[in-house]
Amino acid sequence: MAAFDYLRPSTLGEALAALAAPGAAALAGGQAILPRALEGLAPVALLVEIGHLAELRDLTRDEEALIVGAAARPIDISDSPQVWTLLPALSDLATAVGNPQMRNKATLGGALAENHPASCWHAAALALEARIFTDRREIAAEEWSQGAFKTPLAPGETIVKARLRLPRRAGWARIRRVGDVFPLASAFVAETRDGDWRIGLAGGREGAFLWREGAAALAGLDDARAIVALIGSEPEAAQMRGDAQADSAHRARLAGRAAGRALARALELKPLI
Repeated sequence: MAAFDYLRPSTLGEALAALAAPGAAALAGGQAILPRALEGLAPVALLVEIGHLAELRDLTRDEEALIVGAAARPIDISDSPQVWTLLPALSDLATAVGNPQMRNKATLGGALAENHPASCWHAAALALEARIFTDRREIAAEEWSQGAFKTPLAPGETIVKARLRLPRRAGWARIRRVGDVFPLASAFVAETRDGDWRIGLAGGREGAFLWREGAAALAGLDDARAIVALIGSEPEAAQMRGDAQADSAHRARLAGRAAGRALARALELKPLI
């Protein structure tokens, strides 16, 4: 088992100063970094606890967006009356994602920093036109993924919050095998305030991505025609990840079906697929 130092700072400023040191890594929920650090799979010399810092756990809003602190856990999001009211699809995601341990310990910032290809959170961020704020800069969700498990984060750079633009309506759906933590495919569908549709799909070869072709098929359609438009539609197999659980063609079919179900929830209609 690898050895490393541990620090629990009392302020965000202290935490960011500590994280600037070589070999330092942030610890919030610990669902990804801690197992790797203990096994020596991540070159960590110092773990800096940030999950307790109030500045990183706030859920606030402005006129156009919901602003979620990087250390907010799924249970914090699902239990927030503000989220129920403003963005119920995100509350649905937070209530059901992962397993009980992940919902109580994982954090939004940790999920974005890991950039797992099956991440429902990154799919939601894409659909909601998210802006991700670090201690150094602001990054659009569409520029976040640099490939599976890769992000633009520089050494020592720390996610502080994400700004999720409030849609007119939205829906989330997943397809998974019973007992699995990560779904085979998931989709977050949102209609922007400008009337455009955005579909974020998880399970992509390079991580979550915007399914632009699926969204384009919905343009100008009323609700009844929109739900029909996605029947039988799916992203290209080349866009999807293939593994022992599902090859890329099968995962593409599942992603299309998840998108149809998410759209039905956004429209408050009974799913047809």
